[in-house]
Amino acid sequence: MPKITFVLQDGQTKVIEAPDGKTILQIALDNGIPMEHACGGNGFCTTCSCEVQDGEKMIAEGKVSPVNDKEVNMGVQGPIQRLGCQTQVKGEITVKPVEL
Repeated sequence: MPKITFVLQDGQTKVIEAPDGKTILQIALDNGIPMEHACGGNGFCTTCSCEVQDGEKMIAEGKVSPVNDKEVNMGVQGPIQRLGCQTQVKGEITVKPVEL
């Protein structure tokens, strides 16, 4: 089961175990971590933007899904900047939700 470390806006961290394949947004919402999602998690806005630490390495190691077409169309500058609703977690990662 993947472990996700969320770095919160106040600098505190919260470590969560979640099922393989869930998105960063789903994991955050399921665990009471505030994360905007104006489009309901459909990849049509950028309110769930987040930073995945060592994003390129995490993709190469298969710990997160690759940047997809929805992210590219929304101007996401992956592999570090990602949309939480589109990024599936498959391994241990560290994420910082972007404050709007």
